[in-house]
Amino acid sequence: MFTKQSAKQLRDRLQSWLDFQYSKDGVSAKIGSIQYLPTEMSARITLHTLSESGTTKEADDFNRLALIYGLKKEQLGTEFTSGFDRDNVYIVAGLLPRSTKYPILATRKSDGKQFKFPVGAILLGTKQ
Repeated sequence: MFTKQSAKQLRDRLQSWLDFQYSKDGVSAKIGSIQYLPTEMSARITLHTLSESGTTKEADDFNRLALIYGLKKEQLGTEFTSGFDRDNVYIVAGLLPRSTKYPILATRKSDGKQFKFPVGAILLGTKQ
């Protein structure tokens, strides 16, 4: 029987497996939101090819569009803290140009989970 907790655990395990399997083929895999019933679970899986430099589409978008957002290319991979969550450190992972409100993609350092942030989060929370 699937519960919210078991669906989350299976999703995390599946994401780890996909990362392991496809990273060696130059493919990035991402599991979308999960829908579950007591006896069934479904999710959308999106696969992207990595660029020749081995980076994701979001990282390439950051390098290409950073100046438009008032950022520098060098800020990709930098650490910052969020104003709402000062206990966690996030690493800038890329840019989501179709997202107007939260275009910054960042990875939480403690567990690798990805989150979206407004541009100001990087500007205000970057560690010196």
